[in-house]
Amino acid sequence: MKHASAFTTFTLSLLALGATPALAETGAHQHGIAELNLVQQGQALEIEFSSPLANIVGFEHEPETGEQIKAYQAAVTVYKASTPFSFSGADCQLTGQEVEFPFELESHEHHDEHEHHDEHKHHDEHKHHDEHKHHDEHEHHDHGEHSNLTAHYQFSCSGSVSAIETQLFSVMPQLETIKVQWFIENKQGSSELSKQASKLTLN
Repeated sequence: MKHASAFTTFTLSLLALGATPALAETGAHQHGIAELNLVQQGQALEIEFSSPLANIVGFEHEPETGEQIKAYQAAVTVYKASTPFSFSGADCQLTGQEVEFPFELESHEHHDEHEHHDEHKHHDEHKHHDEHKHHDEHEHHDHGEHSNLTAHYQFSCSGSVSAIETQLFSVMPQLETIKVQWFIENKQGSSELSKQASKLTLN
Protein backbone atom coordinates (compact mmCIF):
# COMPACT_ATOMS: atom_id res chain seq x y z
CA MET A 1 0.00 0.00 0.00
CA LYS A 2 1.15 3.55 -0.62
CA HIS A 3 1.04 4.73 2.96
CA ALA A 4 3.08 1.74 4.14
CA SER A 5 5.79 2.61 1.63
CA ALA A 6 5.77 6.26 2.68
CA PHE A 7 6.02 5.30 6.33
CA THR A 8 8.98 2.98 5.67
CA THR A 9 10.79 5.75 3.82
CA PHE A 10 10.03 8.18 6.62
CA THR A 11 11.32 5.79 9.32
CA LEU A 12 14.51 5.15 7.38
CA SER A 13 15.07 8.89 7.08
CA LEU A 14 14.79 9.18 10.86
CA LEU A 15 17.47 6.55 11.34
CA ALA A 16 19.69 8.04 8.63
CA LEU A 17 19.59 11.39 10.41
CA GLY A 18 20.75 9.79 13.63
CA ALA A 19 17.50 9.44 15.54
CA THR A 20 17.40 6.87 18.31
CA PRO A 21 15.49 3.61 17.69
CA ALA A 22 12.79 4.78 20.14
CA LEU A 23 12.16 7.84 17.98
CA ALA A 24 11.72 5.75 14.85
CA GLU A 25 9.35 3.20 16.40
CA THR A 26 5.57 3.42 16.35
CA GLY A 27 3.19 2.48 19.12
CA ALA A 28 0.24 0.13 19.35
CA HIS A 29 -3.15 0.76 17.77
CA GLN A 30 -5.19 2.59 20.45
CA HIS A 31 -8.49 4.42 20.05
CA GLY A 32 -8.31 8.05 21.18
CA ILE A 33 -4.57 8.17 20.47
CA ALA A 34 -2.72 9.14 17.29
CA GLU A 35 0.95 9.45 16.40
CA LEU A 36 2.91 12.21 14.72
CA ASN A 37 6.55 12.06 13.63
CA LEU A 38 8.32 15.26 12.52
CA VAL A 39 11.76 15.56 10.94
CA GLN A 40 13.49 18.69 9.65
CA GLN A 41 16.86 18.71 7.91
CA GLY A 42 17.82 22.02 6.36
CA GLN A 43 14.81 23.47 4.57
CA ALA A 44 13.08 20.11 4.19
CA LEU A 45 10.47 19.25 6.83
CA GLU A 46 8.43 16.06 6.84
CA ILE A 47 5.48 14.98 8.96
CA GLU A 48 4.01 11.51 9.24
CA PHE A 49 0.62 11.26 10.98
CA SER A 50 -1.23 8.03 11.78
CA SER A 51 -4.55 7.55 13.57
CA PRO A 52 -7.12 4.80 14.07
CA LEU A 53 -10.07 5.46 11.77
CA ALA A 54 -12.39 5.39 14.80
CA ASN A 55 -10.94 8.72 15.97
CA ILE A 56 -12.29 10.32 12.80
CA VAL A 57 -15.61 8.70 11.96
CA GLY A 58 -16.39 6.61 15.05
CA PHE A 59 -15.97 3.18 13.42
CA GLU A 60 -13.22 1.13 11.78
CA HIS A 61 -15.07 -1.28 9.51
CA GLU A 62 -15.90 -0.54 5.89
CA PRO A 63 -18.84 1.91 5.78
CA GLU A 64 -22.14 0.07 5.40
CA THR A 65 -25.07 2.39 6.07
CA GLY A 66 -25.88 5.60 4.24
CA GLU A 67 -24.94 7.61 7.32
CA GLN A 68 -21.57 5.88 7.63
CA ILE A 69 -20.83 6.39 3.94
CA LYS A 70 -21.58 10.12 4.18
CA ALA A 71 -19.38 10.48 7.28
CA TYR A 72 -16.53 8.62 5.61
CA GLN A 73 -16.76 10.58 2.36
CA ALA A 74 -16.86 13.87 4.29
CA ALA A 75 -13.72 12.88 6.20
CA VAL A 76 -11.89 11.98 2.99
CA THR A 77 -12.80 15.36 1.49
CA VAL A 78 -11.67 17.32 4.56
CA TYR A 79 -8.33 15.58 5.01
CA LYS A 80 -7.34 15.64 1.36
CA ALA A 81 -8.25 19.31 0.96
CA SER A 82 -6.48 20.80 3.96
CA THR A 83 -3.23 20.73 5.92
CA PRO A 84 -4.00 20.80 9.66
CA PHE A 85 -0.65 22.23 10.80
CA SER A 86 0.84 25.65 11.38
CA PHE A 87 4.40 26.52 12.36
CA SER A 88 6.28 29.18 14.33
CA GLY A 89 9.85 30.35 13.74
CA ALA A 90 9.86 29.81 9.98
CA ASP A 91 7.71 30.21 6.90
CA CYS A 92 6.82 26.74 5.63
CA GLN A 93 5.20 25.97 2.29
CA LEU A 94 3.53 22.65 1.54
CA THR A 95 5.35 20.82 -1.28
CA GLY A 96 3.83 17.35 -1.05
CA GLN A 97 0.86 15.65 0.58
CA GLU A 98 -0.36 12.05 0.62
CA VAL A 99 -3.42 11.01 2.65
CA GLU A 100 -4.40 7.36 2.66
CA PHE A 101 -7.77 6.07 3.89
CA PRO A 102 -8.23 2.29 4.31
CA PHE A 103 -11.31 1.84 2.09
CA GLU A 104 -12.19 2.79 -1.49
CA LEU A 105 -15.93 3.33 -1.68
CA GLU A 106 -18.28 2.47 -4.53
CA SER A 107 -20.78 5.12 -5.57
CA HIS A 108 -23.74 5.54 -3.22
CA GLU A 109 -26.15 4.59 -6.02
CA HIS A 110 -24.30 1.34 -6.63
CA HIS A 111 -24.29 0.65 -2.90
CA ASP A 112 -28.08 1.06 -2.78
CA GLU A 113 -28.51 -1.31 -5.72
CA HIS A 114 -26.27 -3.83 -4.01
CA GLU A 115 -28.34 -3.61 -0.83
CA HIS A 116 -31.56 -4.11 -2.84
CA HIS A 117 -30.06 -7.14 -4.54
CA ASP A 118 -29.07 -8.60 -1.17
CA GLU A 119 -32.60 -8.05 0.17
CA HIS A 120 -34.11 -9.84 -2.84
CA LYS A 121 -31.62 -12.63 -2.39
CA HIS A 122 -32.66 -12.88 1.26
CA HIS A 123 -36.26 -13.67 0.30
CA ASP A 124 -35.30 -16.27 -2.30
CA GLU A 125 -32.32 -17.91 -0.60
CA HIS A 126 -32.61 -17.37 3.12
CA LYS A 127 -30.04 -19.98 4.07
CA HIS A 128 -27.47 -18.68 1.62
CA HIS A 129 -28.02 -15.15 2.89
CA ASP A 130 -27.35 -16.27 6.45
CA GLU A 131 -24.08 -17.86 5.37
CA HIS A 132 -23.15 -14.71 3.47
CA LYS A 133 -24.04 -12.58 6.48
CA HIS A 134 -21.84 -14.72 8.71
CA HIS A 135 -18.97 -14.26 6.24
CA ASP A 136 -19.52 -10.50 6.18
CA GLU A 137 -19.56 -10.33 9.97
CA HIS A 138 -16.28 -12.24 10.06
CA GLU A 139 -14.73 -9.79 7.59
CA HIS A 140 -16.18 -6.90 9.55
CA HIS A 141 -14.46 -8.18 12.67
CA ASP A 142 -11.13 -8.50 10.89
CA HIS A 143 -11.28 -5.02 9.39
CA GLY A 144 -12.44 -3.33 12.57
CA GLU A 145 -9.28 -3.98 14.51
CA HIS A 146 -6.61 -2.28 12.41
CA SER A 147 -8.07 0.42 10.16
CA ASN A 148 -5.94 3.56 10.11
CA LEU A 149 -5.69 6.89 8.37
CA THR A 150 -2.09 7.66 7.44
CA ALA A 151 -0.95 11.03 6.12
CA HIS A 152 2.45 12.17 4.92
CA TYR A 153 3.26 15.87 4.47
CA GLN A 154 6.35 17.57 3.01
CA PHE A 155 7.20 21.23 3.53
CA SER A 156 9.93 23.63 2.45
CA CYS A 157 10.79 26.01 5.31
CA SER A 158 12.78 29.25 5.44
CA GLY A 159 14.51 28.11 8.66
CA SER A 160 14.21 25.78 11.63
CA VAL A 161 10.70 25.68 13.07
CA SER A 162 10.41 26.48 16.78
CA ALA A 163 6.85 25.24 17.34
CA ILE A 164 4.06 23.31 15.66
CA GLU A 165 0.33 23.66 16.22
CA THR A 166 -2.37 21.34 14.91
CA GLN A 167 -6.06 21.71 14.19
CA LEU A 168 -6.59 17.95 14.15
CA PHE A 169 -8.54 17.90 17.41
CA SER A 170 -11.25 20.09 15.90
CA VAL A 171 -11.89 17.64 13.03
CA MET A 172 -11.34 14.40 14.95
CA PRO A 173 -14.03 14.36 17.67
CA GLN A 174 -12.80 11.20 19.40
CA LEU A 175 -9.11 12.07 19.36
CA GLU A 176 -7.72 12.69 22.85
CA THR A 177 -3.93 12.54 22.55
CA ILE A 178 -1.31 12.85 19.82
CA LYS A 179 2.04 11.31 20.67
CA VAL A 180 4.73 13.40 18.99
CA GLN A 181 8.29 12.41 18.19
CA TRP A 182 10.50 15.01 16.51
CA PHE A 183 14.00 15.46 15.14
CA ILE A 184 15.22 18.89 14.04
CA GLU A 185 18.85 19.26 12.96
CA ASN A 186 20.80 18.09 16.04
CA LYS A 187 17.87 18.17 18.48
CA GLN A 188 15.25 15.53 19.15
CA GLY A 189 12.51 14.86 21.65
CA SER A 190 9.05 13.50 22.32
CA SER A 191 5.91 14.96 23.82
CA GLU A 192 2.12 14.82 23.68
CA LEU A 193 -0.56 17.13 22.33
CA SER A 194 -4.15 17.31 23.56
CA LYS A 195 -7.30 19.35 22.98
CA GLN A 196 -6.21 21.64 25.79
CA ALA A 197 -2.60 21.89 24.56
CA SER A 198 -2.49 21.63 20.76
CA LYS A 199 0.76 23.60 20.32
CA LEU A 200 4.19 22.09 20.89
CA THR A 201 7.41 24.05 21.37
CA LEU A 202 10.37 22.27 19.81
CA ASN A 203 13.47 22.88 21.92
